[in-house]
Amino acid sequence: GDLAAFLDHTEKMSAQSTVIVVGHEPTLSEWSQKICGVWLPFKKGAAAAIDIQSFRPPIGQLLWFAQPKILRRLK
Repeated sequence: GDLAAFLDHTEKMSAQSTVIVVGHEPTLSEWSQKICGVWLPFKKGAAAAIDIQSFRPPIGQLLWFAQPKILRRLK
């Protein structure tokens, strides 16, 4: 749940890196709010893609967000 520690690790990666974060509520919703300004209601199995543009301060653009019901349809 420590966003600062997470960002410390990820800012050392190349700009082309892809990072997958698995977590729980309310941490993921809080992180989405801090990074891209959108509070996302992460239910179990939800997923989002955020393009991180800056680590300090954390700035990102929400690319997509999907709840489990939609993801099941994508089989």
